[in-house]
Amino acid sequence: MGITSAQISFDGGGFGSGFVQLAAYRSWITATMDDDLADAQVALWASAVPEPTTWVLWLAGAGLLADRRAARGRNRAIAYSCSLPA
Repeated sequence: MGITSAQISFDGGGFGSGFVQLAAYRSWITATMDDDLADAQVALWASAVPEPTTWVLWLAGAGLLADRRAARGRNRAIAYSCSLPA
């Protein structure tokens, strides 16, 4: 579970996994892994990735919607400007 992940190889022949996680889930992930006694997995945190605020997400969504509507309008204009052979 993560935004992006990678397999990390160690010199001793072992490997691990690296994930980019949102900072808001750090305490939940750490607690979940601490409660799992089936294996020896440990969360090692290098740095936090901040989660965007709600207004930033809304602004990005509005921008994408406006871009989509503009592209749709351009496609219509091109389609209607074509002339068909008689």
